[in-house]
Amino acid sequence: MPANIFHELTLQRQFLMAQIRAKIASRLFPRYIPFLDKINRNALVGAWIRENKNKVQIFERRGDLYAYINDVVCAGEPIDYLEFGVYKGETIRMWSEINRHADSRFIGFDSFAGLPEDWTKDNRTGTFDTQGVMPVIADKRVSFVKGWFQDTLRPALRDFTPRSRLVIHNDSDLYSSTLYVLANLDPLISSGSVIVFDEFCVALHEFRAFSDYTNAFRRQTKP
Repeated sequence: MPANIFHELTLQRQFLMAQIRAKIASRLFPRYIPFLDKINRNALVGAWIRENKNKVQIFERRGDLYAYINDVVCAGEPIDYLEFGVYKGETIRMWSEINRHADSRFIGFDSFAGLPEDWTKDNRTGTFDTQGVMPVIADKRVSFVKGWFQDTLRPALRDFTPRSRLVIHNDSDLYSSTLYVLANLDPLISSGSVIVFDEFCVALHEFRAFSDYTNAFRRQTKP
């Protein structure tokens, strides 16, 4: 009984303190200010860069990065390539041309209806809309899953078992989309898996999702 009473009093006190903090915050900042959150998150991006700057390979062109991953990291072996955010198919086409192994698979996920929410002030809801038109790539190893990630990823994973090294290309842009993808792919991610981020240093989106995912799932990564 004393433990239960103590617990209830503790919760009540926490609730009252939360009310006080919320009241003070609402007077100082009556609405959520993304800029303040962005400042804090950019500080974390800067800390990550300082910590890893001597470990990161620098490439002038993204094609050189993909070739390095394929030739050096994956040693030209077959891969299971999952891409999130296909748009017109430039990246998945490039990967399928770089890795010619017959056993490789390339699967692209996209709604082909644009962003489901605002990303930046210049990239609002609907940006990257292809009017539902999917890329045409004359390679039988390439396939697409059409729809919002939240609707299509879990059903797709029920029928998917990795056969080769997993390469995940994340061009989801949004925090919500990126975090959803990483969280659902977590059971498949193992030592040696490769994750490529297209907009990694965007503090409030892909970087934030990466940080929250690795912290929540206690994942160790290396650049």
